[in-house]
Amino acid sequence: EEKTLSQYLSVAYPNSKIEKNKDGITNTVKYEVQGNPLVSIIIPMRDKVEDTKKCIDSIFEKTSYHHFEIIIVDNGSIETETKEYLSKIVKLHDNICVINLDIPFNYSTINNVAIRQKSMGELVVLLNNDTSIITGDWLEGMISYAQLKHVGSVFHSACRCDIWKRWSSCASLLSGCV
Repeated sequence: EEKTLSQYLSVAYPNSKIEKNKDGITNTVKYEVQGNPLVSIIIPMRDKVEDTKKCIDSIFEKTSYHHFEIIIVDNGSIETETKEYLSKIVKLHDNICVINLDIPFNYSTINNVAIRQKSMGELVVLLNNDTSIITGDWLEGMISYAQLKHVGSVFHSACRCDIWKRWSSCASLLSGCV
């Protein structure tokens, strides 16, 4: 099986490789990121600054792919601590911007406004603010799959949804449809 898969991949996806999983039984196909595309990470939030802080910190601490921008969409925060954090984080990182959007919560509208107004990336990640990144190569994995011609969106479980205390697909990446 592995030989057949290797032969197929060498023709169909020459920049791919097969990696044996930790269980020693199954394999994962890894695709190489093509180029160095800018990725726009959009994070909607409203107050609960500790959640957002953990999310942002985990991106900078764990993410091995560095060509990204973060667009935080503040959906009507009123707490002083939140406003101070957002002001501070924009000054600390030149790849973070904040959009103030005080409208009734609508996840789709919030993300669409961020994409239209500020996103410069070839690819867009929609990331909940109550997540923490747990693997360094999460973004490369998403990018490499999103770059495949037959893929339009990618979901990744290399983040943790703290509020729900469960592992979940908390990040999604959109390609070719924004």
